[in-house]
Amino acid sequence: MLFLNRLSASAETLPHSARWFRAWWFAACISVPLFAALLLALLEPQTTTLALYELLLWGSFVPSLWILARGPLLDPLQSGAILFYFWFGVGPVAVLLWAHATGSFGEAWERQQPGIPALPFVAAGLLFYAAGASLAMRFLRRFRVLLPPLGAGLDRFEGKSLLAFWGIGLAIAAMLRLLPLAGIQGVTEINFLGGTRTDIWWVGLLAAAARILLLANLVAITSIVQPRFRTLPCLGLLGGLILAGQLVMSLRSGWKGAFVFPLFYVVVAWLSRRQRPPVIAIGAILAVFLLFVEPFVSAARAVATARGAESTPDRIAVFQEVLSDFVRGERLGGDNASWNRANPEILFRGIFPVAGETIRRSHFFGGPWGGATLARGILGSIPRALFPEKPDMDVGHFFATEIGVDVGWINPKDETTSIAITIPAEVAGNFGTAVGILSFGALGALWALIVAAALGPEPTSHPLNPFFVGLTLLFETPFGGFLAVLRDLVMTYIVVFSVWFARGRRL
Repeated sequence: MLFLNRLSASAETLPHSARWFRAWWFAACISVPLFAALLLALLEPQTTTLALYELLLWGSFVPSLWILARGPLLDPLQSGAILFYFWFGVGPVAVLLWAHATGSFGEAWERQQPGIPALPFVAAGLLFYAAGASLAMRFLRRFRVLLPPLGAGLDRFEGKSLLAFWGIGLAIAAMLRLLPLAGIQGVTEINFLGGTRTDIWWVGLLAAAARILLLANLVAITSIVQPRFRTLPCLGLLGGLILAGQLVMSLRSGWKGAFVFPLFYVVVAWLSRRQRPPVIAIGAILAVFLLFVEPFVSAARAVATARGAESTPDRIAVFQEVLSDFVRGERLGGDNASWNRANPEILFRGIFPVAGETIRRSHFFGGPWGGATLARGILGSIPRALFPEKPDMDVGHFFATEIGVDVGWINPKDETTSIAITIPAEVAGNFGTAVGILSFGALGALWALIVAAALGPEPTSHPLNPFFVGLTLLFETPFGGFLAVLRDLVMTYIVVFSVWFARGRRL
C-alpha cells in the first residue's frame, strides 16, 4: 500500500485519508485488465493461455510502478511503463471482450492471437525499464545533470517568455510559408497525409525551431486546468480558443493525433494537479474519437486515396468535402457502414499482434532483420546536408509489409500505411529477444537522462511535463524516428535557451 500512496499523491498535497482512498482507487484501476482477462478466459476458453500471460504481465507491471513511484502521477518515466501495459495488457483484452460482446470474436481472435509471444517478452522488459530509469535518475540527481534553464526547478513560464515564444514561432512559420513563393522548396511532401522530406538543411532547422510555437500553445492549453501557468491576463481563455481551433483544424488534417494530443495534454495537466483522472471527460473524448473522428478520418482517407490526392491542398479539399457531406447527411465518403461501427482496435495501434509476430520470428540471440531496420533508421535521422544519399525514413512501412500483411492488418497492395511495433520489439527483430529485453533497460536509462535534464527533479510540476509525457508515445515508433524527433528538439531547445539568455537569464 505504501507504493500505491506514493503513486496516488505526494504527502504534501493530500490529507492521509484522501491518499488512502486514492491509493485503493488506483489499485482497483490497475487490476481491472487482469480481472477482465480472467473473465475472458471463462467466456472463451481458447484465451486461457493469453489470460495466464496477462497475469504474468500484471505481476511485472505492478513492481515496475513501485520502482518508478518517486512522486505524484504522472511523469514521463511512469507513463512509459503505463503505455507498455496499455498496449500489451489492456489492448488485447479490451479488443477481445468487445468482439465477444458484438459477436465477432472469431475474427478478432485470429487477429490478436499472434501477439501472445510478446507478453512474456514485455513482462521481463518492464522490470528492466523500471530499473534502468530508476538507477539513471539516482545518478543524475546526484550529479545534477540539468539543461539550463528548463531543468532548474522551473514551474511556470513568465508572460514575456510566452510572448517571445509565440513571436518567434509565428515569424518562423510565416517565413516557411513564404519560402516556396521565392522559389525555395526546402521541404518536399512525400504523401498526402503530410509526410515530408527535408531537402535544404537550414529549412529543416527552421522547421524544428518553429516547434517553439507548439510549446507555447501547450502552456496556454494546459493553463485551462492549471491556474499557476496563467502568467498572462486571460491566458486560460486564449488556451481555450487555441484548443478549439486545433480541434477544428484536426478534422481536415488526416491525422487523428491532431485531435487527440491537445486533449491529451489537458488530461495530463489535470491529473498532475488533482492526482485523479477526469473519468467523465476521458469517456466523452473516447466516445467522440471512436464514433466520429476515427470513422471520419478513415472514410476521408479512402476517398483521398481513390481520387489520387497527392498533396496537402488536395487532401484538405477531400476532407472538407466529406465533412460537409456528413453534416448535410447527403453522402458519406468511403465505406458508409464504417460510420456505424466503433473500432476499439484503433486505440491500441495494432502493436500487440505485430510485435508478437516479430518476437515469434526472432531467436534468443538473433532476429530476422540482422540490424537492417536499425541501421536504416539511424542513417535516416542524419541531416541530409551531412549525408545526401541517406534513405527515406520508411521503416514503419517495412514493418507493415513484412509483418502486418501476414497477420492480416494490412492489405498487400497498401503503399502508404506504417505500423508500430515498439522500439524493444524492433531491437529483438534485429538482434534477438535477449537483446530486446535488455533494450528496455537502455531505453529507460536514456529516457531518464532526457527527462531529468529537461524537467529537473520534479517533472510533474514542470509546465512541459504534459509534452514529455506525450513524447513517451515515441516508444512505439522505429528507433530512427525516435532519434529524429530528439534531434529536432535540440533546435527547439536552442530557441528556449536564446530567449532565456536574452531576457537576462529568466524564463
